[in-house]
Amino acid sequence: MNLLLRFYDYKTGNIFLDGIDIRELDVNFLRQQIGTVCQEPVLFSGSIRDNISIGTSNATMEEVVQAAQLANAHDFIVSLPDVIKYLQPPYKNIGTKIKRTAV
Repeated sequence: MNLLLRFYDYKTGNIFLDGIDIRELDVNFLRQQIGTVCQEPVLFSGSIRDNISIGTSNATMEEVVQAAQLANAHDFIVSLPDVIKYLQPPYKNIGTKIKRTAV
């Protein structure tokens, strides 16, 4: 990942995306185009809404719900008790389904 995201450049060989050497791409543009999903999900303290909108500080509730739907997490989230749906911090023992929220 460090090479692909150009945290440092390689000395030999090449990495191509769609036939373009990544060294020819703007590093900020490149990093905005790539998302990673780790084996172990990372949730930050805060609400599920906070976690979903971590990349954009001005996300509306509609955008957060849409993102949850795209990640197939919305149905799981709305099945949670009303207290923790989108506004309160999530429980820590809700199992592997929380990985969808981390996506």
